[in-house]
Amino acid sequence: MIEIGRENQFYAFSDHMKPVVTARDGEILRFYTKDCYGDLLTREDIRRKDLVGLSPIANPTTGPVYIEGAARGDTLKVEILSITPADHGTMRVTPGSGGLGRAIGQEKVRIFPIEEGKWIDFNGIRLELEPMIGVIGVAPASGEYDTDTPHQHGGNMDNRRITAGCTMYFPVWQEGALFGLGDVHGLMGDGEACICGLEIAAQVEVRVSVIKGRQEACPIWEKEGRWATICSARTLDEAAELARYAMLDFLGKRVKMSTEELAMLLSLIGDTAVCQVVDPLQTVRFALRINALPLAF
Repeated sequence: MIEIGRENQFYAFSDHMKPVVTARDGEILRFYTKDCYGDLLTREDIRRKDLVGLSPIANPTTGPVYIEGAARGDTLKVEILSITPADHGTMRVTPGSGGLGRAIGQEKVRIFPIEEGKWIDFNGIRLELEPMIGVIGVAPASGEYDTDTPHQHGGNMDNRRITAGCTMYFPVWQEGALFGLGDVHGLMGDGEACICGLEIAAQVEVRVSVIKGRQEACPIWEKEGRWATICSARTLDEAAELARYAMLDFLGKRVKMSTEELAMLLSLIGDTAVCQVVDPLQTVRFALRINALPLAF
């Protein structure tokens, strides 16, 4: 097992990233992550102005990791083995920010102790944790995307289904894939309405494997035989269209049906769901509701 510590942070996925460590195909990696605020919200009286001049706090991401054998045109398979949260989570709302920004009258910070490693008390309401990874991905085909922004490489997709027990598949655009993750949430609703979930530092273990000579155009999610395409675009309509066609193409390569029949099938068992509406690009997943199709990547 290779460990990648919290001191190894980056703030943009780019085509010229420099790896901090090299891993073998099939290796298990343990990432130590900071929360999306860079672990800087240590008291509830801290405000944005108090952080001016400190290190960047927008989604610090741990990595990147060079995966031996990964090359452009391949797929990086990432099995999420475990997500272990820290002992507390943080949230912050700011006037004008996020999907409810017009309703926020003043900046407010909350710090929630995580009880028994499993739940928080939100004003007397017991909320069970559902730890998930907000930022996860590889170097893009070209250019640079900050860790606030999702795209074909993955990034800040904020898909609450990226939990322990699922597998992610990323198209490899650069030698070594250059993989990283961060922005873990203890709990988050679809849409991430106020631009944050329960933001936590965490320890995440994954297994990385290279699938040679095959890739899709977007990140793919799988758990227990159910599959989803994840796409991001300027609007939800555009992201949803990309995700629908990505799933149609994904199935077309694997299922012996006509395009017309596959389209009918997707109307019966395909669900369009919003991941987030608050990032520079918005993210949608298109998921198969059942696992009746004998699919493999």
